[in-house]
Amino acid sequence: MSGLVPTLTRMGEDMTMDDVPLGELLPGLAELPGEPTHAAIGGPLGGYLVKRGKLTWAALAMISPQQISQIPNVGPIRTKRILSNLSSIVGAEIGRRSQRAGSASADLDAHMVRAVQELAAWAVGNGHDGSVLDAVRWAVESEAADVPRAELAWLAEQPAAAIASVERIQAYGPVLAATRSTNESGRSSTGCSTSTARPPRSKRSAIASRSPGNESGRSK
Repeated sequence: MSGLVPTLTRMGEDMTMDDVPLGELLPGLAELPGEPTHAAIGGPLGGYLVKRGKLTWAALAMISPQQISQIPNVGPIRTKRILSNLSSIVGAEIGRRSQRAGSASADLDAHMVRAVQELAAWAVGNGHDGSVLDAVRWAVESEAADVPRAELAWLAEQPAAAIASVERIQAYGPVLAATRSTNESGRSSTGCSTSTARPPRSKRSAIASRSPGNESGRSK
């Protein structure tokens, strides 16, 4: 929501004469879900968009406060009220996205822990006495039928970038961390999500080829 601070600060000024499109004043406006309601933007502005056949957030984002104030029956006072409503709506949506991102991150962390715990349990149960890294390595190399194959496959599909924080990346690659931070800020303002990277084909093939039907015996 920090991106809205400059806009909220300017709300005290006369923004009705601003010729900057709303999408630039309120990043994320064009990507809001659903469509603008009359309760949010008022009847005159809503009717104006309907007549143009573009009652969408994207179309609204292309209009400037100055253009809105010049629509019949809108004027400066109603324009300020519309700007305040839109700022609140965008801010609330950014807050919801942040909560969803935090929840997804917590789920990923929990799944990661469960997968490693299952691999460690398999290693110990089969008499391996070593580190967690050893347990993962033994599971990858083993052809035993009881290897937690699903956990291995899930770990192989997770991109390292999904669990690496910008702060820790910066310790090893400051330039890359700065670039990634900039890209993530851009994606969060536009509502875009990052696609999940797939592991190299050779690793996926090695894991997939060890199906229970082709395995026999237990690990030594």
